[in-house]
Amino acid sequence: MTDRVTPSPSKTLPERIQQSDREAFESAVTAYQDALYRYAAGIAGSASAGDVVQDVFLKLWEMRESLSIRISLKALLYRMTRNRALNMRRKLRRVELPGELPEPGAPDQESSQDLERLVREGIRAMPPRRSEAFLLSRYHALTHDQIARIMGLSVRTVQTHIVHALRDLRAHLDLHREAGMHAEEARS
Repeated sequence: MTDRVTPSPSKTLPERIQQSDREAFESAVTAYQDALYRYAAGIAGSASAGDVVQDVFLKLWEMRESLSIRISLKALLYRMTRNRALNMRRKLRRVELPGELPEPGAPDQESSQDLERLVREGIRAMPPRRSEAFLLSRYHALTHDQIARIMGLSVRTVQTHIVHALRDLRAHLDLHREAGMHAEEARS
């Protein structure tokens, strides 16, 4: 007799994991580990991110029998990653954004790389919760509801953080664009 449960097309991934379906668990790991790693790196640093993600999946497997089948597995994993990464960051007493943001598209030219650098600088300049909400929304493609559950905030507060983040980023980019134009004029 095996531990494996035959996958049923009518069962959700959380339900299959709850029933100790190893294939379902491996599917969850494959589907989410890279995104969770990038998210953890943004909170606790890239040196700790692998440990954070490993701990999250270990905890998911350990708690599988008490897993609610009505949950959003993605939101649960991000929430667990956030909590574990924050604990790790407190333990290590450091805060860092990843050196590279997850790429929405490959840069084709030098100006794209400059823009990416400016965006990264703008995100670093934001208050931590604002930058976290922005990164979850724009780089991890989570909904406002999922972000609210992950961060323990109301949906309205998440929306406000994202609106302010976009405003801050726009102002940061405008400031650098103006500085670039003034530098260009000075050289002429």
